[in-house]
Amino acid sequence: MHPNLKEALRDLETPKQEKEIKVTIDKETEKAVEILLGGYNKFVAVSSATWINTFDLEGTLLEYMPRIRKINLKPSVIEEFMNRLQMPDSRGAGDRKRNINRTYFLISSLIQFSYDTGHNGFQITVSHLEKPYELGHNFISNPDNPLRIEVFGDIGNLCFRNTKCVDVIIRGDVGRLFGEDSYGSSFTVHGTMGEQCGISSTCCTFKHASKKTLDAIEEEVDKYSRNRYYLLKDGREIPYKPKGIKK
Repeated sequence: MHPNLKEALRDLETPKQEKEIKVTIDKETEKAVEILLGGYNKFVAVSSATWINTFDLEGTLLEYMPRIRKINLKPSVIEEFMNRLQMPDSRGAGDRKRNINRTYFLISSLIQFSYDTGHNGFQITVSHLEKPYELGHNFISNPDNPLRIEVFGDIGNLCFRNTKCVDVIIRGDVGRLFGEDSYGSSFTVHGTMGEQCGISSTCCTFKHASKKTLDAIEEEVDKYSRNRYYLLKDGREIPYKPKGIKK
């Protein structure tokens, strides 16, 4: 037998081992993530018996993560934190919902805090976690430098409500009341949308691949909302006038 053929047959008989792909995390990021995980565990434990003021994002962070000012809270740190995050065990449906709300309230706080300290361009994956509720609630940013966030995975009800000048891309489905009561924000959704999305929003932009969905959003808002709509088609954003708009 030819030596090259013999070697080839041996390679076929020997199962190949898959290469392990290791993501290298720098020491600064590693330390920052450890601080966030420790603060998260404390936050969930204490907040289970405490009412949280959801309008005081920075105050909540400083209370449960006093070392937060000492770390460089860049978007990659938040992304790695979420990759390692494990939600606490729940003792029933009510406790499960509270844990989800607490978790995403804190994640929203981290993103807002990061933006306020000069960072932007957030990309987070939620497909490996419980479906978010109230993610992005009360996000506020400068219209000259909108807070930009891209979410991979489905999100639940009440997300990105009451936002101001935020640029949101969702690569998944969204639940009810998405984008409610927002101003000057842009919402792009690559998935299905629940009921009453965009209600009470003004001067916002909605982008979707379905005319029916865009029509439904316009039906929920005030006729003087001054919202804009774009149809996503073949990689383009085409200006669209929903059926409810007369002019």
